[in-house]
Amino acid sequence: MEKQNKVSKTFKNFIFNPKLNKKSDIKNIFDNLKIKPKKFFSFIDSFLILKSIILQSCFNLISKYHLKMNKTGKYISERENLLSIYFTADYPYKGSTKDIIIALQNAGADLLEVGIPFSDPLADGVVIQKSSYKALENGFLLDNLFDDLEQIKPQIAIPLVLMGYFNTVLAYGVEKFLTKCHSLGIDTIIFPDLPPAIYAKTYADLFDKYDVSPVFLITPQTSNDRINYLNSVSKAFIYAVADNSITGASTDLSDKQLTYFNKIKATKFDVPVMIGFGISDKKAYEKACNYANGVIIGSAFIKSIEHITQNNQQETSKTIQDFIHSIKK
Repeated sequence: MEKQNKVSKTFKNFIFNPKLNKKSDIKNIFDNLKIKPKKFFSFIDSFLILKSIILQSCFNLISKYHLKMNKTGKYISERENLLSIYFTADYPYKGSTKDIIIALQNAGADLLEVGIPFSDPLADGVVIQKSSYKALENGFLLDNLFDDLEQIKPQIAIPLVLMGYFNTVLAYGVEKFLTKCHSLGIDTIIFPDLPPAIYAKTYADLFDKYDVSPVFLITPQTSNDRINYLNSVSKAFIYAVADNSITGASTDLSDKQLTYFNKIKATKFDVPVMIGFGISDKKAYEKACNYANGVIIGSAFIKSIEHITQNNQQETSKTIQDFIHSIKK
């Protein structure tokens, strides 16, 4: 058994070491293991061919996923236990977006979803709805958001994702919106009201032109056929909705949700998976991370910052750091 293990370990090293690719390398391996196979060099030729096939297969598998994924998708796929934070731009005060992004990055958030305020956010719960209304009252404008993101772009090292409703983009101009995203290095957006079929038929070429990819949502009721279709048109990540209800509605993960998470984990996605909706504390975060690359938290974070005030960077930083550390540490 000991010799068998030694042989196995030696050949694994040979197969996956690109520097070992000559007949003399294999001869040395056999000599060290005191093995003298018959028809030695024909055997070596066969082994070199086998190694080539194995390495090419591994390369093809890796290339399949990485060539499909955009930059944000690759970032997520190379990590685990990610914490993504959603917040509404210009909430709780006008101009807060820059301060909150920088504070979140400094506190240890892995990914940020910047919410675009909308007057009728159907997928959102009361907390995010109120934050949208407040941001609009504060005078939110999409151009101002892009200006804010441009100003802090040199300071940001983690991916930024824009999340909102497609009606806002239609009013702004789809190509104009995508142009702005591209210039800022934003390659991923989430629009819950953009049907995948309409995206594929009407907008996919335009999105591709500017290297921007939409994220699609799946729920516990999403059929396997639809999951496979959404997987085929996704380049960033799959947003797995933890609950069928609106955002912020859950306080714990049920057995039914965990069964759904097991289904997600068993599915062979070409892109990473993030779980969101109803995740609000450390316990739920840690549970959900067992089934996906990471978790998205929105309503709980927005509640935590509702009291911060303008021109008080120390308060903003401490509030945000306390929240992030309550989840990740």
